[in-house]
Amino acid sequence: IFGDNFDPSSVSRENWGDVTITFDSCDTASMQYESNDGTESGTLNLSRLTNLDGLKCELPANASTQALPSEAAKKSGTFFDPTHDGEGAVIQILENNSAVVYWYTYDQSGNQVWILGTGTFDGTTITVDNAITATGGILANFNPNDVVRETWGNFTITYSSCTEATLQYNSSVSGFGSGQQNLERLTTPKGLEC
Repeated sequence: IFGDNFDPSSVSRENWGDVTITFDSCDTASMQYESNDGTESGTLNLSRLTNLDGLKCELPANASTQALPSEAAKKSGTFFDPTHDGEGAVIQILENNSAVVYWYTYDQSGNQVWILGTGTFDGTTITVDNAITATGGILANFNPNDVVRETWGNFTITYSSCTEATLQYNSSVSGFGSGQQNLERLTTPKGLEC
């Protein structure tokens, strides 16, 4: 359940199946998936959506070595609040002082919810003014016309260090309200250690 009533012991983790991602290039890949019960399987062709700040596939014409990530990009990764074990966020710091955040959580009925937002990054704080949720899509036989996007609200993520941040949120959707989580780094992209 979302918010202060979240109980990590109520989160049920199940082995869904297998996923294999094969990179065709730096910007494209294919993903094969199969559920354990065999009801869902298939292949998706993937294209890159974002690049971390300072990291692109192609080097500038005058570059002779590997591109180096920016200091800002080192704040990218996955984060979670230990008191909310079972939900978390993927944070990507992009070029031009922008960021994208994927927050994986639950609603008041215990259903999975993904809150997505792009925003600005000033070096210490990510500000997302128009976060959304998306419902209606299914993995197999996906039809983009079935996806319903709904405005969720806004949030900020303020870093106190490279490994800790505070997430403050305010939602216009019933059952979410406003509040705060204290985030800790869970993973770091390879080569982007603080």
